Amino acid sequence: MLVGFSVSNVFSFYKETNMSMVANTSDTSFIGINAFPTGRKETLLKSALVYGANASGKSNLIKAFAYMRDVVTADLSAQQRLIKGKTCFALNSEAHSSPSEFSAMFIVDGVEYEYSFGVLDGKVVSEALSKNRNRRTAVFNRTSADYKSIILTGRDFSNVEKFIENVREDTLFLSVAAMVNNPLAIMITDWFSNTYVSSNEEFDCPDSTAEFLSQCPNCKEKMHALLRTFDETLIEFDIVTERKTAKQFKEMLRTEMELPEAVEFPPSLREARDDDIMQGVKYEAYRSVHDSEGATVGRNKNDFLFESNGTQKLLCIAGPILSALETGGVVLLDEIDSRLHPLMVGRIVSMFNSIADNPKNAQLICATHNTLLLDDDIRRDQFYFAQKDARGESTLYSLSDFNGVRKSSKIQKQYLLGAFGAVPKPADFSPGKPEAKGGY
Repeated sequence: MLVGFSVSNVFSFYKETNMSMVANTSDTSFIGINAFPTGRKETLLKSALVYGANASGKSNLIKAFAYMRDVVTADLSAQQRLIKGKTCFALNSEAHSSPSEFSAMFIVDGVEYEYSFGVLDGKVVSEALSKNRNRRTAVFNRTSADYKSIILTGRDFSNVEKFIENVREDTLFLSVAAMVNNPLAIMITDWFSNTYVSSNEEFDCPDSTAEFLSQCPNCKEKMHALLRTFDETLIEFDIVTERKTAKQFKEMLRTEMELPEAVEFPPSLREARDDDIMQGVKYEAYRSVHDSEGATVGRNKNDFLFESNGTQKLLCIAGPILSALETGGVVLLDEIDSRLHPLMVGRIVSMFNSIADNPKNAQLICATHNTLLLDDDIRRDQFYFAQKDARGESTLYSLSDFNGVRKSSKIQKQYLLGAFGAVPKPADFSPGKPEAKGGY
């Protein structure tokens, strides 16, 4: 269960920015459907939708959490490369001398954990883990890149104490603890690993869906039902595992997918040697073939590459979505409505805001432009807005921050009229006029 996460000096978010999944219990609208009790003091939201103009920071919010997850779950060599990457806000001269900071709060087995780290100049300059069962206690604290600053404050990491001096300045202490089989460190790492984040959908398909089906072979019917809501002509589908050399996969992507030379391969493929054997997946869809009188006379097989863009997008996210609903997981999706019909997006959101479809309280956070959802049966604290100011800084705020917004309010109309900000200003752009201010 995700309680919330925060970032500062990360991409377009310079000041500390908080994304909270804690429901405002003074608002009782849809509280029993769109939110759930945790057994602790918090009541958490099942979904949150982030709106904003293009380039407002929506994608950067998802990207920031993706970076945190990737750093925590990467092997040490990949982790070191990620930590050396540029994450700070680029449009403030002081930002380059300040750390990029990441923090996530979540609940596992009834215990609330908060894990955070900060990076600067390719080094981990801060890192901390605390837990809260009945009261908050620190597990460890790190205040500089030097391993000597790492202080253990509880018994949970006692078996790791002798390995502290092996922690490099460009490595997370949490990762070292997980490598030496510390149970708590492994549990924290696993939580991040099981949280699905899509900030770049191009190479997720259909690997994530194939992984879901391999772990839940009885779930193929659910997958089929979801795909048929999009395309009722689909009678069957298969996901076939392929093994090729890295060179063969590269050639396939360049030729069959017509991938431009300027587009880089995903890291796993980019870093592989040409003769390395790699595993990929291939999606095949089957539809009925009819004669002139409508009788079924056979069936047609279609490769994933020749499916519509919308079908490809749905297959990308279907696995993670159904997996989360099966296990009570967390999914973060950027531009969920890209290539998908608004009603399809509404159906996906409604699956999370449901007791029948979501009995294990899975959570969805997504960036969207689908304003129809603003007037749907969704709580005010489930709507977030991202807005960028003239200095290039993004801010994030909730609809529940506004007074006077009632259940009966026409929120979609108010949003499009600019009542809550976070909208583009196309009227400011007049081509050919010297006073044009620009638009989107």
